[in-house]
Amino acid sequence: MESHVLPLGEDPPAITSLCFNHNGKILAASAVDGMIHMFDMSAGLQITGWPAHDSSISSILFGPDETSIFSLGSDGKIFEWSLQNQGQILWSRDSSRYISSLTPYT
Repeated sequence: MESHVLPLGEDPPAITSLCFNHNGKILAASAVDGMIHMFDMSAGLQITGWPAHDSSISSILFGPDETSIFSLGSDGKIFEWSLQNQGQILWSRDSSRYISSLTPYT
């Protein structure tokens, strides 16, 4: 198995979610700093990245046709991002009222 050390800078943020595209050539990574990073696994290089949320990202997932990626922030905001026009929001929802209602009472 081949391994890669992905370039995230000198003081990299903690990664919160990873998702490969259908053929494993592109890796999307989200981080606690709200950034989405995209990597070309063949070259082992970051090909793009953008600030997606004001807080940590809980999860990311490629869209069905892989021209977009969905992100869920810890604040409950959900975005669909264009992969053809980096950083362009195609769709968004605020699900924070549903998420907070699922939090157990203490």
